[in-house]
Amino acid sequence: MEKTIGQLFEIEEKANLIINRATEEKASLHDDFEKENIRIEETIASNNVQKLKDLQAQTDVDLTNEIKALIINTEKRLSDLEEINIKKHEILVNQVFENIIRS
Repeated sequence: MEKTIGQLFEIEEKANLIINRATEEKASLHDDFEKENIRIEETIASNNVQKLKDLQAQTDVDLTNEIKALIINTEKRLSDLEEINIKKHEILVNQVFENIIRS
């Protein structure tokens, strides 16, 4: 009987050692998981910051190009209006005068 109790005690001690090792392994794996999770989050955050910088730079370029195009278009329209004014000034003055007289 004592031999059986001794064997049961040994089995229980071995089981406790296995459980303790499993608990330690679980804690170690959990720590590794947390570290990896933090690393992934930092990588994602860093990538997002870079993407935002790239998007801002591209937006700045696009806006600069659009502003240049608007300036060119506006200058062209002003030039066209000045040309019309120079070429048709007398005709326009006469039309305005005629409209005033007829009114």
